[in-house]
Amino acid sequence: MRHRIAGRKFGRSAAHRQSMTRNQVTSLLRYGRITTTEAKAKELRRWVERVITSAKPDDLNARRKVALYVNDREVSNKLFSTYLEQARLAWFGEDEEMPLRDVILARTEIDFRAQVGVGEVVDIGVRPVRVGTKSFELEYELQSEGRVVAEAKSVLVGYDYARGESIPVPDRWKRRLSA
Repeated sequence: MRHRIAGRKFGRSAAHRQSMTRNQVTSLLRYGRITTTEAKAKELRRWVERVITSAKPDDLNARRKVALYVNDREVSNKLFSTYLEQARLAWFGEDEEMPLRDVILARTEIDFRAQVGVGEVVDIGVRPVRVGTKSFELEYELQSEGRVVAEAKSVLVGYDYARGESIPVPDRWKRRLSA
């Protein structure tokens, strides 16, 4: 009986299991879904939940914890930029004046200012900074308990997918962004 023994062995050595788990976590976070056995999927769920929870503070220590399980730096950055995307979507809301399907994220820049502890609530403020002819810039401020823990900037470009080219920022968007 395996009472109080966590984890499955899958008939592999510890090094092989560790490598397999890291590769599956990275692939799942990169592609959003993978094909595997039910037993491996149940075991993988524990590790992915652990990685996502570790990433929430979005500081240097969190990035190091995520790096233990995620082999690809690009996937790690994707995990952290998800929080900025959620704040951006909440700021735009369901407004038909600014459909987000006509916008491409061109650049994101994050500056970490302070460490965030596990369980701390992080508030994210979003405001437009610059509106150009074909792009606009948003600025984010992440606060926890009244202190600034990170600042970020993103550049978004108006884009027409049918023609495959950038488009000027419409006047209705400029009014919304300057309000």
